[in-house]
Amino acid sequence: MTILRTLFTGALAASAICSTAWAKGDDVDFARALVQNGYVDLAQEYCKRIESDPATSPEDKAGVQLIQAEIFAKTASLQEDTAKAAEELDKAVKVLEDFIRANGSHPRAPEAKFTIGVLLRQKGDVIVATLKKTADSSKKAELIAEGDKNFKAAESYFEGLQKEYRSMKESWWQKTNGRQPNEEEKREEEEIRYNLMDSIYNVPRTLYSHCLLYEPGSKEKSELANKAVGGFMDFELDYQDQLKAYESSIFWALTHKELGEFDKVYQRFDFTISLKDFFQGAQMPDDAREVILTAYYYKATTYNEQRKYRDAEKTIDEMLKLIKDVGKDRIGVSAVLVKGDALLGSGDKDAAIKLGTDLMKQVSSPGLQALIRKKVAEWSSGAGGGVGLYLIKYEAALDEDNYIAAIAALQGGIAAAEAADAHEAIADLLWKMGGIYERLDRPYDAVICYETIATDYQKWAKAAEAAFRAAQVWNTIAAAIGEERSWEKDQVAKNLTTLTSKWPNDPNSKNAQYLVADALYQKGKYDDAAKEFAKVPEDAKLYEQAIVMAGRCYYDQAKKLWAAGTKDKTVTDMFDKAETSFRKYLDYVKKGPSKIEEIQKNRPGVEAFCKQALANVLMHDARKKFPEAIKVLDEIDNPPEVDGKRADVPDDVKKRVWRQKVTAYLAMDDTAKAVEVTEKMMEKYRASAVTVEACQLVGAKCDEEAEKLAGENPTPESITPEAMKLWELAAKYYANWIHSGIEAKQKIKVDDALAVADRIYNLGLLINKIDTAKSFTSVELDKLKNPRIFVDAARIYEPVANEQLGRLQGVDTSKLLLKLAWCHDFAQNWEGSRDAYEILIDSERLRKKGSQTLEDAVLKAKPWLFVAYEELGHVYIRLAAKGENKANYMQEAYTIFANVVSKSEKDTEAWWRAKYLVIKILFEKGGQNDFEMALMGVKDMRANYPNWDEDKFKMRDRWIEMEKAILDRAPKK
Repeated sequence: MTILRTLFTGALAASAICSTAWAKGDDVDFARALVQNGYVDLAQEYCKRIESDPATSPEDKAGVQLIQAEIFAKTASLQEDTAKAAEELDKAVKVLEDFIRANGSHPRAPEAKFTIGVLLRQKGDVIVATLKKTADSSKKAELIAEGDKNFKAAESYFEGLQKEYRSMKESWWQKTNGRQPNEEEKREEEEIRYNLMDSIYNVPRTLYSHCLLYEPGSKEKSELANKAVGGFMDFELDYQDQLKAYESSIFWALTHKELGEFDKVYQRFDFTISLKDFFQGAQMPDDAREVILTAYYYKATTYNEQRKYRDAEKTIDEMLKLIKDVGKDRIGVSAVLVKGDALLGSGDKDAAIKLGTDLMKQVSSPGLQALIRKKVAEWSSGAGGGVGLYLIKYEAALDEDNYIAAIAALQGGIAAAEAADAHEAIADLLWKMGGIYERLDRPYDAVICYETIATDYQKWAKAAEAAFRAAQVWNTIAAAIGEERSWEKDQVAKNLTTLTSKWPNDPNSKNAQYLVADALYQKGKYDDAAKEFAKVPEDAKLYEQAIVMAGRCYYDQAKKLWAAGTKDKTVTDMFDKAETSFRKYLDYVKKGPSKIEEIQKNRPGVEAFCKQALANVLMHDARKKFPEAIKVLDEIDNPPEVDGKRADVPDDVKKRVWRQKVTAYLAMDDTAKAVEVTEKMMEKYRASAVTVEACQLVGAKCDEEAEKLAGENPTPESITPEAMKLWELAAKYYANWIHSGIEAKQKIKVDDALAVADRIYNLGLLINKIDTAKSFTSVELDKLKNPRIFVDAARIYEPVANEQLGRLQGVDTSKLLLKLAWCHDFAQNWEGSRDAYEILIDSERLRKKGSQTLEDAVLKAKPWLFVAYEELGHVYIRLAAKGENKANYMQEAYTIFANVVSKSEKDTEAWWRAKYLVIKILFEKGGQNDFEMALMGVKDMRANYPNWDEDKFKMRDRWIEMEKAILDRAPKK
């Protein structure tokens, strides 16, 4: 539960989603609420409408920027990978920083400032969550170091906000100068006070989160937690009359919990709960109620952790008195589940299960029902219980796609139903089990379930359909075997006979003809299958699917012949027949809804498939009617509104449709539209096979079009802005292809990825006129025409080097790492560059184990490594220039250049450069000993080289300038 006032709060009014009237001042708040409630796509569409509407105020247009930050933050909360979550949070922070710079006086600017601190803390929280799931001790150490850095950044940020608001408060007092402030000034002062209070509170609040990084009893945890306790104590003294003090007391209690001081834990929770005494006989405000309920909740969970189960029950019972409708309140549902844990802990398992099952009857939200099911399944682990309980276990297993656990639950349910002689329940459980076996591709197990229903439970409502399903599954098995006559084929006939003899008037009996056609289709006899599908009667349940399948038969046959080189009128006629069948179905469904509920329920899926198949016909080389295909696909993607509502398009359908659109747009040479659709796929279906394909296609198309514009052997001068833009897009989508492929667990050949990375890298060298025979330090990085392209080259080299695409065979990994480092150099990503150089140097064992001393044998074998080592020194200098961890980076650079001096031949260019940098680093480090060494060094160089390098390496002026700076600081005699 979030009990902080942040930029990401707001309530969603469901009725507003369909409203056509907008209240202009509330637009941004509404879009924010959409994001908070998970409607990210809808929020993005809504924002586009706000921005494009001429009536939108400049304030609201500026506020739209904030929604993007919220989308990034929401995306981060859904990420399992720590690095990806941090990346999304960094994007959110940057958007907010840009917003504040451009809109400093915007009403939401203070909230945006505050939220930056919350996001910085969230980066640490993500690491704490990851740490709990990590067993590797070295990985833990890395995570703790990273988390420590993130929390310190958040603490420092909130401390900075304190100073800012204290300064604003002082300015306000000076402005009013003791006189009575006007109403606007009063509001201004109130806002400053609130923001100052928030920033003060969030320092100990962040310290609490920070202490969670460390193990119980550790010195670090103790120091951070005690510091947080002191901060909470000071905060309460200053703001004891504010609701925030009661909210603060919850985290104060949780901090004592980390210290193992449980008496103080309960004192603090009770302090917050005592807030309810202020509202005796009066209506309690929602924000106060939320704080009190949160304190109750954490107090009860703490009792459970201490095995004080009766105290936990009592606490929850008190809490529930403040909740009007438990079934509609998430914290109410959570509270009841905590009570169930307490009952289970005290040995009353049956009472816990009853509590959970009773709660399910009160809850309508699917999300809350899933939460309850999971708990009830945990409480009822092991054998025992009635059919209803096993069904809950089954549904809980399905919630997590755990099909094996779902089958185990159904088997337990069948045993319970048999004991109770509940025949209908057994049939239902067998039906569900058959469906699970089909999902698991275990057809022989599935037919046993369906046949058992059809023979032993013939009075059950779906018995006829079970007979048909059995025949259908046997048909698939027989087709896979491929023999004209087989035992499996006999089973098809047997089940169809059972179906037609026992239930002659059932719509499923009419489906027998469908199976005859389907068997032919499965064997690849498309002409015969199409004719048989046409014989399926209109009163059969599968009549509509039969129309579509007839079209599919014609299309598959025509496609097969076309691919084999037969392109005569016979084949084109087959394409015509396929289109006719698909359009016949679409015309049929326009006549009105089906009288059979199941057919009507299946229509959206069948219709979507039919339209996709029609689009494939139109897009085939035999037709090339791409605009018509796009129109058909748009009908799936954006279905018309019916009675003011637009039907939801399932994700599996939408992503295939978008993939088809990409192909169609590329075939039409409308690359811009293909890019637009692929961007949507990246946003919503990043880790999907179809997105991987789309990115690869778009990357190749952009590359091809850029080459056409620039020529086969382009020069920097022949590359037009249009070609440059296309190559930027090619680089981006080639990199997206690789990364989406990794996320989607798609097989991408290492050679293909390397070829693309080298292509982008070489284009970058060409476009930016870079000579790799020279060090990157000789390149004027700020003047590069397009350094962005190297970012995408690095995005491909990195997973290749890390062997995320598979083992590297026949690849010089050292040269690969050097290219990766150069990509980061040219893009000025110094952290990435450092990492690549360090991995390269370690992999080549350039340094002696456990020391900074260089191995002469390695240098002799691979002299180019010496240049890379020197470049790493320059990278550390650039990292130091950023200000963070400056002393450590300067020391690393000093060590490297001192080594370069010792390993270089005296009076060479490398020696002069390194000698200069050693003295310069000592001078810039600033310590007294460092300065004295720098002074001694420059005097020694002046004595031995009166005219420095004779300007042989263009360094004389730099030496003279440095000498003057050092001597100016030296004490005067």
